Amino acid sequence: MNKPPFDRDRQSAGFSDDAVTVVKDVDTWKSSPTLRTELSPVDPNPEPPTDEGFEERYDLVDVLGEGGMGVVHLCSDHRIGRDVAMKVIREDMGQRASLRARFFREARVQGQLEHPSIVPVYDLGSTGSTAYFTMKRVNGLTLERILAGIRSGDPEMIERYSRRRLLTAFSSVCLAMAYAHSRGVVHRDLKPANIMLGDFGEVIVLDWGLAKLPEVEEPTGGRVLLPASDDPQTKAGSVLGSPGYMPPEQIRGAGSVDFKADIYALGSILFELITFQQMHRGKTVDEIFTSTLMGTAGRPSARAPDRKIPRELDDVCQRTTALDPAERPEARELHEAIERFLDGARDDERRSALANVHAQSAQIALTKSALEDDPERGSAERSRALREVNAALALQPTHQGALATLISLLADPPRHMPPEAQAEIDLILQKDRRHAARNTALAYSGWLMVLPFLLYSGVKSWLAVGLLMGTMFVSVGWALFMSRLPRLETWHGAVGLSLTFLSIAGTTVLFGPFVVLPTLGMMALLVYLMSLRTDAMLRWLVLALGIAAVLGPVALELLGVLPRSITLDAHGLHISPWAVDLNGGMVVFGLVVFHVLVMVVAYQLAVRSVDAFVAAERSLFLHAWQLRQLIPDQAREGRMSQLEPRPDPISSR
Repeated sequence: MNKPPFDRDRQSAGFSDDAVTVVKDVDTWKSSPTLRTELSPVDPNPEPPTDEGFEERYDLVDVLGEGGMGVVHLCSDHRIGRDVAMKVIREDMGQRASLRARFFREARVQGQLEHPSIVPVYDLGSTGSTAYFTMKRVNGLTLERILAGIRSGDPEMIERYSRRRLLTAFSSVCLAMAYAHSRGVVHRDLKPANIMLGDFGEVIVLDWGLAKLPEVEEPTGGRVLLPASDDPQTKAGSVLGSPGYMPPEQIRGAGSVDFKADIYALGSILFELITFQQMHRGKTVDEIFTSTLMGTAGRPSARAPDRKIPRELDDVCQRTTALDPAERPEARELHEAIERFLDGARDDERRSALANVHAQSAQIALTKSALEDDPERGSAERSRALREVNAALALQPTHQGALATLISLLADPPRHMPPEAQAEIDLILQKDRRHAARNTALAYSGWLMVLPFLLYSGVKSWLAVGLLMGTMFVSVGWALFMSRLPRLETWHGAVGLSLTFLSIAGTTVLFGPFVVLPTLGMMALLVYLMSLRTDAMLRWLVLALGIAAVLGPVALELLGVLPRSITLDAHGLHISPWAVDLNGGMVVFGLVVFHVLVMVVAYQLAVRSVDAFVAAERSLFLHAWQLRQLIPDQAREGRMSQLEPRPDPISSR
């Protein structure tokens, strides 16, 4: 069954509670100059003409619903050929002159208020003891039904009726009330049930039965009469208004209730629109009236902090629901304040839409960079993704899609090293290699300290000692040469490595292949591996030359190319150097000094490596921490954990 135009419930609607967060910072209550048309006052003449052709013209089809004073029927108007809504006064109320006069007055007031947001009245009359008036039939949902659907979690309602749409409709209601006030009419019963949102964008203010006209004596006066029941709905002859939306002065029965009463009701409706909660709550009418008279926090943000209500709407609600009527604005001022807020909201929506475009472009560019085989094109796409992310976040700093793409860009390294980054890394490697060459030259120079020791001990083979010292001098010279080159190629390092391990292998003429030589080989191996970084080919060359430096002298002695320097028998291991004479005391002293130096050098290398590792870990941790401060809490989970370094090296210090 259909319901009346002011109370029909359908399920083809929805709502979205997307919050608008960016508004213009303007004076909410400053009215702009407006051209106003001088309008004549409404004539409330309660005597309608009789209609002798009622039954021939109208055919009652169905009951749409019932109001406080009458029943609304769906009728066919045969004279015009259209369906209309007909409100017929209840039989018991039609016998009371005051209520019958109020019924006719409602029709005349509504009919003379010609505004797009007020249902036009087509006809007014009486037949026998029955009074009626016809009006346009409007299809839609009352604001009461919409809010009930949103509160119940109806997904269609939530999707269809966004905050912006509801505020736009509310702004139209404010303008309709500004028009009514300019005609001297006060509605006095504004509430969500009396506001309808039509199927095609109409916004209608319904039920003008309690409208107050200038210089018209009210049927009842003084304090409001409470109904016998606790039903807080408007009832003829009891409450002149609806509890929860009536201002304090209307409840107290003040002598003059003006348009500021409607402003209070509008503020209560606005409060409910943005919080989905009634401003004044109570189980009984007395409790609701007490809340109204005592006053309540008019700031929606205090009642519903999770709704993220902008400050501008907070201020509007607080001002319109002030206990003192003089502090409330006019309806047009309220309309203009809402429109200024919506202008800011529309700007925010445009920024959000543009941010969506940039965020999508960033995600597309990031995907292309991950799939691109060409390093230059991949780097270009990744750079484009960064630019698009920056543009999106500049427009909307909390855009979740852009933040997710930013996290991916930070957490996932590029598939290929960008040419610019590779060039910077090459410069760093060249600097490190020159530095390593200088250190190598200093280390080789230290080997020359062995020469006085050899001369003191006595030389058996000047050829062998000369070759050893010559190799060391060449190694020092080559290292110094490398330290001065603007760019070191791989072959420079290969020559330097060969000279180094050849010199190490030559130490076999001093103590044989098993005393000093393996220790020197291991130290050189570690030093070079730490300084060569990512050069995989030279790493393998270091390992191969180190093994050759140790095994080469052993093989030459076993093959008889070199004299035996090590013998093993029942009495122990004997070292018999064939190139120098060893003095027992000097040998022991030299070996002790040598191994102490090896330990010191190893310690220094280890400390430098650990310090560098800890510094890198700390820097990475601080970098990740700073990034987490820039990203909202809801976006920190998941991918951000990839940016967090292992805490052990830091926490242990």
